Parts: sequence; structure tokens; C-alpha cells
Amino acid sequence: KSECSRTYQEMGVNYKFMVGLPLSESRDPNSHNQAASDTPEEIEDLLALASEREQFEDIEILPLRDVYDDLFLKTMQMFQWVDKKATNEDELYVFHDDEYCVDLQELQAMCE
Repeated sequence: KSECSRTYQEMGVNYKFMVGLPLSESRDPNSHNQAASDTPEEIEDLLALASEREQFEDIEILPLRDVYDDLFLKTMQMFQWVDKKATNEDELYVFHDDEYCVDLQELQAMCE
């Protein structure tokens, strides 16, 4: 678990890791071979992600390949996820990279 996860749990904040479908290092993300099927490595990685999602309930697997060139598409998928999941207009959703943690006390001060 990341340091962010521990901090968020301690403060009672719900969080999700948003990940796309695995892409094998041997596959060119810019190729457009529509007949290509998932490699055994990609299938194994997806099964591991699904298992981790089931165990920790903190992962959302988005329906796109997780590559830097598709970051815009991933961001749009995250907004669509929020649109479907948001149940209360008082909820606040924050997106950030997994290398950083949100300073929750600072965020709360900004919202007051």
C-alpha cells in the first residue's frame, strides 16, 4: 500500500486507484492491429489487478490501455466514472498521480 492510502484511511477519505488495461512491453502502443489479442503477460497482469481489486476494493479498471499517449482518454474515463458514481453534490473528487499525496488539511482549509 502507498503512503497516500494509509494517510487517506486514517482521515476517513475514500480513494480509488484508476488504472487502464495492462499493455505488454513488447507491444507497440501506437500500432493499430485490430486483430491483435491480449498476450499471456497482459492476461496475467489483468487477472492480478482484478484479484487485487477484489481484495482491497480500491482499484477501478478503466476500459482502455494504460499508456502515456492515452492520458487524455484516461482522464476523460475518470470524469465519466465520477459522473456515474457521484451521489451527492457535496462530494469532492480529486485526481492525482500516485507519486503524490493530497494535503488533506490544506484541501479542507481551501474548501471552507
